[in-house]
Amino acid sequence: MERAECADQLDGAFGWGPASTLRPLAVGLDELAEVLEGDMTQGGGRIELRTGEVWPEVVFENSDDMDDDEDEDDDRWLYVSCEGSRQAYRDMQIFIGDIAGDPLADRLDTAIQGRGAFRRFHDALARSDERLTQWHGFSDERLRGRASEWLAGEGYAAVPKGIDSVG
Repeated sequence: MERAECADQLDGAFGWGPASTLRPLAVGLDELAEVLEGDMTQGGGRIELRTGEVWPEVVFENSDDMDDDEDEDDDRWLYVSCEGSRQAYRDMQIFIGDIAGDPLADRLDTAIQGRGAFRRFHDALARSDERLTQWHGFSDERLRGRASEWLAGEGYAAVPKGIDSVG
């Protein structure tokens, strides 16, 4: 979640500003980001609205434990479509631009060309503990931001676990 969005939500919650029209949902943004940007062949996933748990779709395809009515209950599940890795690739490009002038930037730029770009990018970064740490912070923030933005588009605001969710 962007800092401005978070501040607006806090202002609304405490009555200092307009109340958010988004419904609170205690969901792990990291888990949601994994489903949103995961393998497109896995087919996305779902968020259980009562608990905020994020489930990859493959769990439902291989489960005989759930009846069809429970499986298709729109009041219980928020469906998540996998959007693929295009944005994660863009994150690598932005990061490389941010460290322009560092000799590592040229190696990273070469590493992201063609198939296997993610693996080569990480292999090249592994040579610099400082840049690897910087990359993880940058990437994690961008992933959580996209997950939060996706949730807002669905009418929900991510809140920490333990805060009342929809349901």
